[in-house]
Amino acid sequence: MLDAHHLDPAERARIHPRLIGLLIVFIALAALSFYVGFLQPRDRFDWRSQAAFLVLTFMLIPVVVFTLTQQAGAVGRLEAHGTTPHPAVRHVLGITAGQCPAPVWVFTSAVEDAARLDFYDDPATRPGWEISQRGATMLVLRQGDARLSVSATSTGRIIYMLRP
Repeated sequence: MLDAHHLDPAERARIHPRLIGLLIVFIALAALSFYVGFLQPRDRFDWRSQAAFLVLTFMLIPVVVFTLTQQAGAVGRLEAHGTTPHPAVRHVLGITAGQCPAPVWVFTSAVEDAARLDFYDDPATRPGWEISQRGATMLVLRQGDARLSVSATSTGRIIYMLRP
């Protein structure tokens, strides 16, 4: 089993590599669509290349870039609330990266057992937070009126939900 407490911090919570690959593919397709649709128009189907360029450039690429920017500081935003992210977190999923009034963070994890919640038994990993409820796959921490739920799913995800 992977020892999650000794992972290199540089190996934790990176931007999801599939999104970076998707962005590269979209940029390449946009360049190709621009070339075929605008620089080398040949027949009546050129409007499809032009439409593909517009959709890629003004819709798909901005959505992927927005998602990547949301993922970029997710661990820091979680730490700003006084909680140490589990050492086994690998990638942020989607735009659930802690930037709203009631933030939610969803990470993929290097370990897939419910023992991920045992990490929070140490008060040093949750300064100022007290354990108010504990279950097999969920832990609820309280700090005054604020509540932080930490869930460990069977699919290897760790979900943090803050309710201020």
